[in-house]
Amino acid sequence: MPFVQRVVTPKYVARSTKPSHSRGAVSLPVQDYELEAITNLTLSNALRQLASLVLISNQIFTELNKELASVSERSLGIKQRIDNLSTRVEEFDPKQVTVLDVCISCSSMGARDGCFWYMFRQSSHSATYNH
Repeated sequence: MPFVQRVVTPKYVARSTKPSHSRGAVSLPVQDYELEAITNLTLSNALRQLASLVLISNQIFTELNKELASVSERSLGIKQRIDNLSTRVEEFDPKQVTVLDVCISCSSMGARDGCFWYMFRQSSHSATYNH
């Protein structure tokens, strides 16, 4: 489960408290420019939310860019290691390498006096019989 780094919640953009001039005053009907004031308040609050959303998205993409750069560096390192390994394999001459004579059936190496397959190969003097 991913670790929560940011919580983005919308706010009410059109809610505002109507300033009352006195505590016991009765609210007045809509005055001349009150609807324009509410519209301007709503628009400015929406712009504030969009600005904070832009800042958060900028942080997210900056962190994503750093993580992708890290992945790119690691993959380049792995590619170099694979290239080095492929050049070693290409330079490898299989005729110069000594192969140990290992018996799978008796799990021994070297002199195998009691191994049936070893005695069979020695008596037939043929390398065509594999076990």
